[in-house]
Amino acid sequence: MSESPKTAYVNVAVAAVWRNSGAPRAVDEPALDRPVRMNEWLAAMTNEEKKDLVGRVDTQALYGTKVTVSESDGDWAEVAVHGQPGPNGRKTYPGWMPVRQLADGETMRPYEGARSVVVTVSKAWLYDPTGKSPILEVSYGTRLPLVGEAEEAYTVATPDGVQRLRKSDAALDQAVRPTGAMLVEEGLRFLGLDYLWGGMSAYGFDCSGFVHTVHKRFGITIPRDAGDQFKAGRPLKKGELQPGDLVFFAREKGKGAVHHVGFYAGAGQMLHAPQTGRSIERIDLWGSEKFAESFIGGCRFI
Repeated sequence: MSESPKTAYVNVAVAAVWRNSGAPRAVDEPALDRPVRMNEWLAAMTNEEKKDLVGRVDTQALYGTKVTVSESDGDWAEVAVHGQPGPNGRKTYPGWMPVRQLADGETMRPYEGARSVVVTVSKAWLYDPTGKSPILEVSYGTRLPLVGEAEEAYTVATPDGVQRLRKSDAALDQAVRPTGAMLVEEGLRFLGLDYLWGGMSAYGFDCSGFVHTVHKRFGITIPRDAGDQFKAGRPLKKGELQPGDLVFFAREKGKGAVHHVGFYAGAGQMLHAPQTGRSIERIDLWGSEKFAESFIGGCRFI
């Protein structure tokens, strides 16, 4: 049923954004729940089932992310995810989400435009206003509006009301742009994390989700997908690459469509999320025939 667009906010720790309402399979039920059961979902899937997410899941959205709902169809909502520039120059990323994973955001709207707090550890707990009772575990990269600040905690606005986030788990928005070395150092903390198609969280990243999320940690918004990232950044040739730059790879030995991205880590190395069944790794870039022959160029966003 068509309706006027309205604003909503993600009210689970990590929400998959599906290609359409018919995309989920039986094995995906934990990812559709509220609260979402990410560990159960990931543990239940075989590698083949994870590969089958291609064409089903396009991205993810973290707790508190703003979305525009353009249409509701029973238990499903067609959404545009803010903060993730999408295909063909779109400012938002399109897809479908279960209605149960969205909130109207009455507790968020009064703080729109406020400085935000970003989670800087792999996983962090949000606590009730007293700071004593844990409410929800959220992922690295979760951004929430700042309401107030105490000695050891930030008070933040969430879809479930005002809550507390320990300062040891988060930081205020960066006032200074990061160096390339800072981007690489940030990415290195995820060495060994399993690849997940569509992944945008500390439960798993895909290649472009990894570089997008690390940039976003420092307040830099870049396109969500590798092909759009390649077009949007300052173009670089091989000899111009510095740590923190992005390196891109294309099909047909570098002559076709861009299909992969990673961080140039310096000294001929690449830090990247490779593919399903493997984990984030740092490799000898030019020593790999696969990547050396499919390299199409680099770009920089800082």
